[in-house]
Amino acid sequence: MNSETIHIGKVRFTAWDLGGQLQFRKNLWNMYTKNSVGLVFVIDVSDPKRYPEARLALSQMLQLSHLQNLPLAVFANKVDLVEDLVEKDFPNILGISKGLQREVKVFRTSAKTGEGIIDGIYWLSDLILIDSQKIGTIASTPAS
Repeated sequence: MNSETIHIGKVRFTAWDLGGQLQFRKNLWNMYTKNSVGLVFVIDVSDPKRYPEARLALSQMLQLSHLQNLPLAVFANKVDLVEDLVEKDFPNILGISKGLQREVKVFRTSAKTGEGIIDGIYWLSDLILIDSQKIGTIASTPAS
């Protein structure tokens, strides 16, 4: 597990890199996602055989009651290794194409090159600020 905090304007992001393995999903996700105001889900697009596992992990995460309706940025990561990626397919691949009561956007990202990461974080930051203004507070709560 890794953790890092960054500041984007008035929003402080504390990112918890919690592995997708079953033992982490059951024990850590619930504890570390309390007080979250936004979500980032990273999927390795270079390994389509693991898409069903990612779909299950995301589904389990989105079922946590304290994460209901939070904005979700999906980082389709490792695009530098894949030529034919169509990001519009990912909501369907991940089972998030229908029935969600949340903002969702897919970003083509590469941790290696930095592609798309800033765009995704700023998108999420903007939504968090908009939501905080609706309730009259400044969003300074950690986001995952």
